[in-house]
Amino acid sequence: MTSTLFFTRLPAHVALARGAEFHAGNPSLLAQPQFRHRAVMSLFPSVDSSTPRSELGVLFRLDHVPGQAPYFLIQSRVRPSVEVSGVDVKEAPLPHVPAGTTIRFRVAVNAVQRKGKKSVEEGTREGKATKVNSIPFDADATGELPGITEWLSAKLSPALTQVTILNHTRELLGKPRRKKGTTKGFVLQVDTIDGVAQVGDEYALHALQLAGVGREKSYGCGLLSVMPIA
Repeated sequence: MTSTLFFTRLPAHVALARGAEFHAGNPSLLAQPQFRHRAVMSLFPSVDSSTPRSELGVLFRLDHVPGQAPYFLIQSRVRPSVEVSGVDVKEAPLPHVPAGTTIRFRVAVNAVQRKGKKSVEEGTREGKATKVNSIPFDADATGELPGITEWLSAKLSPALTQVTILNHTRELLGKPRRKKGTTKGFVLQVDTIDGVAQVGDEYALHALQLAGVGREKSYGCGLLSVMPIA
């Protein structure tokens, strides 16, 4: 069970400097989900697919590490085709972590609950979700929605068990634009979570790391990084 992947580090200032190539240009653009998507995907070759990110196996998140400038950490099945000064690319196997191993993890997720309208005839979801609720921090959970630990544990199961959150930051990206009574654009919630857990199913963990966690992967959610604790 080995998957060789490419891990790319794209400094945020490098992405912003390249912004003119895809109609961008100032630091506030980091708070725009569309900019994050274009900045990352512009490093990769064009593919004849309606879902190029998925086709190339691209997952990413914007990491903020104390003492370092922010950077995009990018995981992909193919090597970036664009060489850019300041961008570091490494090829490495996705580590195999046996069941029972205690690990540290970091993941960026879209921690919301969606409620959509059901089609009476087909019994399937139609259109976009009619309501989106943010998953509350554990201290703010009232019972109407699961707290963030319960919600994340369900998302990571059965790959990881005994999930404990150590650090949790939440940011809202984008800004709705209203014109003639309608809203264009969107606001995206990104929750970056550090924690510890135990590997429950090593094969499920491998699959989850390749596929990503939850929704909004095109805009920087889903990438799960794990490290065994010695």
